[in-house]
Formats: sequence, structure tokens, C-alpha cells
Amino acid sequence: MVTTTVSWYGQSEPGRVCALPGVRYSQQVPTDQGWEERVLANFMDAGRLKQIPARAKKRRVVLRWLADHFRPAERYPEAQVNDILRRYHDDFALLRRLLVDEELMHREAGMYWRAGTLPYPGANALMTLGLSSTRPRRQDGFVTGATRIGD
Repeated sequence: MVTTTVSWYGQSEPGRVCALPGVRYSQQVPTDQGWEERVLANFMDAGRLKQIPARAKKRRVVLRWLADHFRPAERYPEAQVNDILRRYHDDFALLRRLLVDEELMHREAGMYWRAGTLPYPGANALMTLGLSSTRPRRQDGFVTGATRIGD
């Protein structure tokens, strides 16, 4: 098993301050892939999630597994993301929000993509396409879409 040392400086435990500043305490934390496989096995039944883990560390394992079901460099409309996530759990809206919150997926104007696979469509990319970099917004502040320059 591979382990990583997690250190807390000046703390005897996470959240507990030590009386001696600069004293270093460490804890061995397993980081092997076998642990992640066991987490998935515990929360899966017949290819579907039994429940969404409450602990953040275990939830991230499940969310990374779900993010792998989306092809890199491909944009997905929200309905397609819902369909893919519905295969694995009935609360697809929560899973979709968690994927975005954990920055495993990005969202812009109703389109989703895996994090780190597409550049953000900034002003230069929009100008190249002949689109304005200022996007019209509804009263509630949401972007309604890009507009062509000169329209």
C-alpha cells in the first residue's frame, strides 16, 4: 500500500492547536487505488449508485468516477448530462451540481464540459468567431447567449 504523510504544523490533531508552535505532527493517509475501488464497490450496486457519499473524500471518488463518463473536449447540453447521470442515480440534478461545485465539470450558458479539457471561451476566442465579448444578461444576471458583432 502506498501512503502519503499529511502534516499539521503546530497542531496535535486537525483543529486542535498545540502548545508548542512549529512542532510537527504527521499522520499516514492511504492513497492507493485499491481504497478508491473499495469506496466505489461500497456505494455501487448493479452499476448504479446506492447513495451519494456524505463524506467529502468518498464523494470526490464517486464524482471523479462519474466525470470519467464524459468525453474530454466535448460539450454537452444539460439534457444530455442529465441523461448520462440518470443512468447512475435518480438525483441527477444533485450530481450535476456537485460535479460543477467540485470543479470536475464546467458550465456556461447551458453547456457542460469536463474540467481541463477545453479552454474557457474568452474575449479572444469570441472575437475570432465574430462574437461580442459582452453577453446580454437577463434581469436575474444569467447569460442569455453571445451576440454577433454588428447585429
